[in-house]
Amino acid sequence: MALDHLSFSSINQYITCGLQFRFRKIDQLEPEYTSDALVFGSCIHNALAKFNQQRTKGVITTPSELGDWFEAYWSGTASNNGIRYSSGNNYEICLKQGKDLLELYYQDTLEDTKYQILDIEKEFRLNIENLRYPIIGYIDLVETDEYGNILITEYKTSGKSYSKNQIDHNEQVT
Repeated sequence: MALDHLSFSSINQYITCGLQFRFRKIDQLEPEYTSDALVFGSCIHNALAKFNQQRTKGVITTPSELGDWFEAYWSGTASNNGIRYSSGNNYEICLKQGKDLLELYYQDTLEDTKYQILDIEKEFRLNIENLRYPIIGYIDLVETDEYGNILITEYKTSGKSYSKNQIDHNEQVT
């Protein structure tokens, strides 16, 4: 068995479907396909990580560059076979949605770029007594504001904004 740690997604997968957990995490079988949403989210995440890495160097990224990074990640990943698109989606639609989403993100967060970045993709590890494996996760972005407050950002892509109740009860964020 190759399992050496747990994560939110593996725990959630076990709770949702123990057999799927076994196939993926223990037997290490590859799925027949990957959802467009999973690939899309990863590409957005990678573009934002690069955006924040540039910020640590004092480089101001343009919205166009941010969109170009997404396009590079998307074309490199989504061009591979094995993606199943949800109803109404295809390669071009997802590409446009990704660029549009990052344009909105850029406009909405431009004022927050004054925060100092402390870490990008910060790993954390929880060792729980009597639990065989540690729980490992990553915090997308850790910043500090002008008052010394620590700000934690978790990037999520979704078809619609989360309500406050959804955020308050999101197991991954918790």
